[in-house]
Amino acid sequence: GVNQLVVPKINVKAPVIWDSSFDEKIMLQNLQKGVVHYGGTDLPNSTTGNVFITGHSSYYWWDPGKYKTVFAVLDQVKNGDQVALTYQNQVYVYQVYESIVVKPSQVEVLNTSAKPILSLMTCVPVGTSLNRLIVRANLVGVFGQAAAGAVSPTGEPTIETPTPQPAATGPSQSLDSLPGFDSWIGQ
Repeated sequence: GVNQLVVPKINVKAPVIWDSSFDEKIMLQNLQKGVVHYGGTDLPNSTTGNVFITGHSSYYWWDPGKYKTVFAVLDQVKNGDQVALTYQNQVYVYQVYESIVVKPSQVEVLNTSAKPILSLMTCVPVGTSLNRLIVRANLVGVFGQAAAGAVSPTGEPTIETPTPQPAATGPSQSLDSLPGFDSWIGQ
């Protein structure tokens, strides 16, 4: 199946390059192909861990690759927005709970976590590498992908999912809360 990250709020759909080396040259090559999972950080699963993914906010205009601005407006993603990750024919749906800005030296953001979360990172301000914006999201559901790559029509989680963090307001915990979500994943 296609491994991709989908962020409907900012119209992002990008391939995920899994377990990338930390080597800067390899990392930069991979960032031209999509968003990049930091090698050594957790892989998507229903029980634990911090899946850490980075993408460019802005790179030199002459730089190749169509993903150089993939996370340029990541700061528009707010608490309650949903993000999906397809991995090994499962769709992992996460709900954003915080955005933080850190210095590049604050590598503890890569640490694993007891509950399953997704961290999206990019450089801020756009066009600089001064700081890092990190958007974190809790796993709210895992769904099976049908053969065509679409979400199963029932929307029933195929494996036991963790209890979602209660949200004061926010979408219902189903793929129905994302308009056109099936078609996003299925393309």
